[in-house]
Amino acid sequence: IPDRRKLVTMVKNYTDIDAAFQERVQEIESIFRSFRTLHGLYTGVMKTADVNPNGLAAFERAQRSADEEQERISLSLYSQGFTLLTGSAEALTKDVFESLIVENFSKVEGANQINFSVAETQNILAFGEAFSDSYTEIAKSFGRLTRNKLYKGAQNPTEKINFQNTETMVSIFKKYFNLGIELPDTIQSIHRHWQVRHCIVHTNSVIDDRFINNVGKVGLLRTEEEPGKQLV
Repeated sequence: IPDRRKLVTMVKNYTDIDAAFQERVQEIESIFRSFRTLHGLYTGVMKTADVNPNGLAAFERAQRSADEEQERISLSLYSQGFTLLTGSAEALTKDVFESLIVENFSKVEGANQINFSVAETQNILAFGEAFSDSYTEIAKSFGRLTRNKLYKGAQNPTEKINFQNTETMVSIFKKYFNLGIELPDTIQSIHRHWQVRHCIVHTNSVIDDRFINNVGKVGLLRTEEEPGKQLV
């Protein structure tokens, strides 16, 4: 970020970003914990099977299907966890953007298309009077209204506020706060994660041309990743 001090000033009022992220992902840990539990049970059976010869023979007969089932369950759990984790990261980015709009309304740029009616302005001023003409509360009210109008009013797909595309994400912070995110390696890594999530959700983890094209353009396509193959 070129002007780090500017960003620090803008987010200083955002209450504990890390805590917000931790709250979102706390359920995800249970998914991975469940996998560890299943793996532990499976390993435990392997270790104790030789105590009971009959049990060992029965286990050996079912070992192939047991291995396949464990693989299926582990992949499913991991995919769910990955999808939820990347979704939470996207939501956190959206939270930061919305907080900047509300907490730093006077610094918002690029929102010239947003208009306030007389009635909306009067309501905000009346609200501010309840806080003894608090400039901060009035500014936050305008910020909240601006935020709502930004999401509601964007008709052109290129102007929609969404963070599922890294190019869009970077351009949004540049447009509305003149913040340039100069972290190319990180942005490319996020881009790949978004594409992996899309593949899991929309093609049941089967690699398609869209995945190949989108991941290939940032140079993060792996040699074994080809159309029609299962994404690992």
